[in-house]
Amino acid sequence: METERRKCGRKLNSETEQIRQALAAMGTATTRQLRDMGFSRAKIDIAIETFRRQKCVMRISRATYQYVPERRPAREAPLEDRIWHAMRINPKWSCSDIAIQAGTTVSYVYKRLREYRAEEFIARAGLRGLERLWKLTIKGHEHIERPEVEFFEPDPLVLLAAKINKLVATGMAQRFADANEAAKAACSELRDKLEEIACL
Repeated sequence: METERRKCGRKLNSETEQIRQALAAMGTATTRQLRDMGFSRAKIDIAIETFRRQKCVMRISRATYQYVPERRPAREAPLEDRIWHAMRINPKWSCSDIAIQAGTTVSYVYKRLREYRAEEFIARAGLRGLERLWKLTIKGHEHIERPEVEFFEPDPLVLLAAKINKLVATGMAQRFADANEAAKAACSELRDKLEEIACL
């Protein structure tokens, strides 16, 4: 697994990525739960602010955040191809230019732009008034057809560890028999997976 990823053009350090993995695994988490997992308050605050700007985390109550996964479409829409084609035929363009040419909204183009920028298919190309301009990079020009972009998926080991942590930290495993069994099953599965990794 990569220790660093680029999302929204920002390089995430390994600890920020670990917080992202934890949030994705838990679904909903408080800053206290994240601190109990060993993350510092400062790192959590920075990571949460980064993820809120990326719109992959939303605040649902005081110090409580929910991970918002981006769903992979079941079937590729022609709209994606129109956006990529518009990006290819314009030497420089703004998000509003692409939205008009592709027949979609500016906010949807921004969403695609974040993915393409993260994969270094596009780069900044100056300003036109107050509007930021973009262009395809050399890497982007290599793709006549729309390139596949990587969708974030939480690590299975992190999912299991977060499940165990949630059951134990909330006291559910101590109070309820079914939660206790679920925690033991998750521990057993996590141990098996770690043993598999050790044997590689």
